[in-house]
Amino acid sequence: MPHLFLILFIIPVIGINLLIGRHRAAPLVNAGRITQQELNGFLWRAFALLGSAFVGFWVVLELSHQANLICVMIFPPRSSAGYALWFIQAGLSGTIVYWLWFRNGSDLLARLAPAFTRGAVIGREYSVSRVKYLVSAFVLGAPLLNIAMQVAQPVLTSGCENI
Repeated sequence: MPHLFLILFIIPVIGINLLIGRHRAAPLVNAGRITQQELNGFLWRAFALLGSAFVGFWVVLELSHQANLICVMIFPPRSSAGYALWFIQAGLSGTIVYWLWFRNGSDLLARLAPAFTRGAVIGREYSVSRVKYLVSAFVLGAPLLNIAMQVAQPVLTSGCENI
């Protein structure tokens, strides 16, 4: 189980960061900028979405019997495991972008953002459009950066010929 770190490290780190954000969001709830129900709903859904994505990544990696994550995430995919990982990545990114743009997620995240950034929680505000564009750019840009790195540095995938 060479990829067990996805479960034993990344998911607890996500959970800890969400718990810290929950604690830091208390002044936002007290000030009426967000309700306790909105906060709890966001935290549970974020953990469920990210946790299930990483469990999915882990299952696919374990079933692929490939020790090198880069070889499985090669683009364009060369194996069924590669297609599965890119499908999970697309689903994760698509879900977040859909939530931001069509389910009013950018409004909730703009009100909640001070709890997940450095500095004071009260007295800071983020515009809905800024949150929508920055988070979308990050969520869509990260997989594109993976592809760009593979194109710019073919040595990264040079040992992946026999997949």
